[in-house]
Amino acid sequence: MSLKNPAAGTINRAEPAAQNHKGPQRPSPVLLATCTFADGEVVPLPITSLNCASAFVLTMRPPALRSWVTLSIHPADQSPIGPLRARVIGARLDPWDPLRTGFEVVFPQLSDQDVERLSSITVDASASGDGSAPIEARRQPERRVCPRVTTKRAAQLLFGGQIVSARLCDISMSGAKLVLESAVLPPGLVGGTTIMLHIAAEGDSEGFDVEAVVVWLSADSARVVGLRFEELDSPTSRDLETFILEQLTSGGCTRRQQ
Repeated sequence: MSLKNPAAGTINRAEPAAQNHKGPQRPSPVLLATCTFADGEVVPLPITSLNCASAFVLTMRPPALRSWVTLSIHPADQSPIGPLRARVIGARLDPWDPLRTGFEVVFPQLSDQDVERLSSITVDASASGDGSAPIEARRQPERRVCPRVTTKRAAQLLFGGQIVSARLCDISMSGAKLVLESAVLPPGLVGGTTIMLHIAAEGDSEGFDVEAVVVWLSADSARVVGLRFEELDSPTSRDLETFILEQLTSGGCTRRQQ
C-alpha cells in the first residue's frame, strides 16, 4: 500500500517478531497521519501508538526534540482528526529495529471532540511485544546507525553505459545490499564505482533513483553488492523514506536479522 494516500486510513505493518526474531511478523493495525513539520514539509507517516495524550510516529528522519509538528490523523472510513498541534518529546534511531524508529509527541491542547474521537480509535500496534532485540544481541557492536529493512524489490544498477538487473536484500537511509541477477560480475563494477540505483515501481509504489557508491562486493559466486548512498537531496530523501516505510507497513517484510 502506498503512503501517498493517507485517506486510506488503517493499514497493516509487520509487527515485531517474538523474542528470538524468528519467523514472519504478523500484521497489526496502525494509522496514517499527515505530518506538517516546522520547516513546512508535509509528509504522510504511520502512527504505531496513539492515545489521548501522545502518539509515536514511524519515520526514518525524526525531527528535533522540542520542535512542534501538526498531525492530521486519518482513521479508516472516517473524517480526519485534527489538525492537532503536537510537541516532539522523544526521538529514536534504532539500528536493530526500524519499527521502533521515529518520534514521540504529546498533545498539549485538545478539544473535547478531539479527545472523544481519539479515545474511540486508541491503538497500540506493539501491544503484543515491545520489539526489543534480545539483551545478548544488543551487546554486540552495531556499526551502522540507520535502521535497515529487508525487501525483495527489483532494482537496476546504471553505470558506464550498462544496465545491470538486481534484487534488493535490505535497504536503509544510508545504503543497500543487493544481489545481481547476472551470472558474473559485470566489467567495471568494483569498489569505489559511482552508480545510479533505480528501484523499480511495484503496485502503488513508484520507482525512483538514488546515487550510490559501491563499498564492497562478495568474493564468491553470490554476486552480492553493498552500496552507500551519496548525499541525498530532499526529494530523493523523501522517496527513499516513503519506500522504506511502505516495506514496513505492507506486512510483507521483516526487520533485518542480525
